[in-house]
Amino acid sequence: MAPTHHDVIIVGGGIIGGGIAEHLRCGSRLRVSVVDGEFGACVKTSASQAAAGGINPHLYDEAHGALGPMAQRSRDLYPGWIERLSAAWGRPIELRPSGLLCVALEEKEHGRLVDDVLPLLRERGVAAEELGADEVRRHEPLLGPAVRGGLWLPDDLAVEPVRVMAALEAVLKADDGITCVQDSAESIRVDGDGVRVTLRSGRVLRSDRVVVAAGHLSHELVKDFIDWRDDSFSPIKGQILEVAAPPGGGLRTQCDALLPDDEETHIVRASPYAEGRVAVGVTHDRGDATPGTSSRATEDILRNLRRILPAVADWEVIGARAGIRPGTSDGLPVLGYVDPSHRVLAATGHNGLGITLAPRTAQLAAKLLLDMPLTEEDRADLHVGRPERLASSRSR
Repeated sequence: MAPTHHDVIIVGGGIIGGGIAEHLRCGSRLRVSVVDGEFGACVKTSASQAAAGGINPHLYDEAHGALGPMAQRSRDLYPGWIERLSAAWGRPIELRPSGLLCVALEEKEHGRLVDDVLPLLRERGVAAEELGADEVRRHEPLLGPAVRGGLWLPDDLAVEPVRVMAALEAVLKADDGITCVQDSAESIRVDGDGVRVTLRSGRVLRSDRVVVAAGHLSHELVKDFIDWRDDSFSPIKGQILEVAAPPGGGLRTQCDALLPDDEETHIVRASPYAEGRVAVGVTHDRGDATPGTSSRATEDILRNLRRILPAVADWEVIGARAGIRPGTSDGLPVLGYVDPSHRVLAATGHNGLGITLAPRTAQLAAKLLLDMPLTEEDRADLHVGRPERLASSRSR
């Protein structure tokens, strides 16, 4: 089959790749092809499947430095992005101003929130408030008796990732300027005529530029352009449950807690959806890329949830999803060109912040692909995601 030429090929149709395609088409007349083997699939393994949908720019921010401002800029883009997607899809996507409660069971964790996290948030001008045990329960009455207190971040948002992904896929398929290819990329090569993408089916696509947004498989597709350190990337499997509140019940706010034990620290997350549904989780199994949900993960989620939100842990489980997050050794995303000719752009490694960072990633990627002028904030955010930071010393 003869090669087909496009202006931009995006490898990966998840919330990052799909978001970049949608953003590109809003500001240009480029011919875009999106390649993803899971278009139309009933069971998907993208990271979005394991996401609760919290848009939390400063969650665990003390560990990631300059990523916080980038994530906050992404949060600020969300209302406009969701409004645009909803209008194009013809169906509403609820963006909930739920806020976020970061809560603690143990004195050490409470001290981390108050002594380490809160000063950093205030230094950056982020709205945040320290709450005692009684105050935190006034925000969320379902919190259990063991909760000592926490922080309240009123500006955090929540969305249903599965609904956002359904809208994105429908919008991409309805756009005459976008070709959706249900296949997987096997290799990417740059030559004198541009970029050549060979698919698993044997079909060859050509373009001027390629975006690699294939989640935890991205770094393998661009390893011929950059020599990554051996420990730079790892898959992180996550599972999440949906539970249904009894009539008249429901969760008011997003809740998050870190629960350390002898072997690891567990993350407890609960995010309210529409109609009394709540997403709860979530597991983080680094190095695991196996598809599908597991009963062990379900048991872990409910056991840990019971320590924070005991009533919610007893609600009916109505669904379970699992996905594979693209993890990096430093917890920061990868966003930038990986080849000297600036034809192959990597957009991956969002760890557990793919939902939060999606619109800002799409905006920055589109600016690079369209050769648009960059602001000081753009350059700062791109510096955070520069691919070369994860390169081995041999390729620097």
